[in-house]
Amino acid sequence: KLNIVGPNAIDISNLTLIGQQSTNYRVLPIPSFYSYIIPRNLNIIFKGGSKIYDSYRDANTNIFGTIYNIVPGEIITISSFVAMFKDQNVGLRFIDISNVILSGPTVFNYNLLSVPSISGMINQRGLTATFTGGNKIYDSTRFNGPIYGSLSGIIGMENVTISTYISFFKSGLVGSRFIDISYVTLQGPTAYNYYVYSVPVLTAYIDYKTLIASFTGGTKIYDSLYTTGPIQSSLSGIIGFDDVQVNYFDSKFKLNIVGPNAIDISNLTLIGQQSTNY
Repeated sequence: KLNIVGPNAIDISNLTLIGQQSTNYRVLPIPSFYSYIIPRNLNIIFKGGSKIYDSYRDANTNIFGTIYNIVPGEIITISSFVAMFKDQNVGLRFIDISNVILSGPTVFNYNLLSVPSISGMINQRGLTATFTGGNKIYDSTRFNGPIYGSLSGIIGMENVTISTYISFFKSGLVGSRFIDISYVTLQGPTAYNYYVYSVPVLTAYIDYKTLIASFTGGTKIYDSLYTTGPIQSSLSGIIGFDDVQVNYFDSKFKLNIVGPNAIDISNLTLIGQQSTNY
């Protein structure tokens, strides 16, 4: 009498008989009897679930489900469900799906079978590393001065810091120079859930190395002039085997009279392959 799940009366009508003597019989009116319409089983297959690490187990955002075995022409849809990763850390993880609620005009005629777990990937979250500093005095190497790094993009109050990195000036010569920073590693209880984006080059300054110039000599016989006698020069503070020498300088006595006198040295210039770094 009804086409819905549950106990329902069945009407019997239009009964006919067959057989050699069937024409000798008639059937009394048949009363209705009851039977049962069993709910139709539905399967739901869920897919998706992958996300970027966010420290939570929730997986609902990227999951969608497809319902199988609906009677043709009927509209049954998924109204809501709960999907949770078994573990919130980075990696391929199982997702438990529960509390699935269906909707539709005939939804009460269906039974939802248990929904199997699915697998989803929690991917590492990218962090931005920012570095400052790096200035130094010329030392003939590409090593940079002290630099300081910070991270942005960490979830909540998680304790993730920079552990190690490699940094070098592109050039070891005096001037404003780029520093390449690479191989940044992280440390902290949840550090493996993160990676560091490529670090842009840092600009820092290599300053001149100061040298001490020493002079000896200068003695001469009085000639009424301020010019000096022959002077010998030397430099101290040169790095390693850098080629740096005194090229030119001016020298003159402060007084032009006989006796010990101070000599002023000025306009000193340097020469040599590495002289521009001093």
